[in-house]
Amino acid sequence: LLDEADLLIELNADRQAVLLAAEALERCVSSDTPQEAAKARTQLALCAARRGDTSRALALFAEARQAFGEAGNQPRVATTDLYRALVLARAGALDEAAAVAAEARVAL
Repeated sequence: LLDEADLLIELNADRQAVLLAAEALERCVSSDTPQEAAKARTQLALCAARRGDTSRALALFAEARQAFGEAGNQPRVATTDLYRALVLARAGALDEAAAVAAEARVAL
């Protein structure tokens, strides 16, 4: 489901991507696979950002970032930070976006 949702996001088919990512999130939470759940949250956040729902996107990115961090997955933490920086920049929070991007750069 996550791979399909990734593909749909790339194709700008956000409605279908949201459905698949939400289903994947539900399955991952119930099967106790936190990193996969974090990937699903990231996909949902990307779709929320495209819809202009900045607060929802940032909340989902924060949840995903925390899960990746708890798992010690620094590349995913940094990638999530880069996504957050893009959303913040689009929302006009340029100073915060720059700070978040700088943290990600150091981590990568």
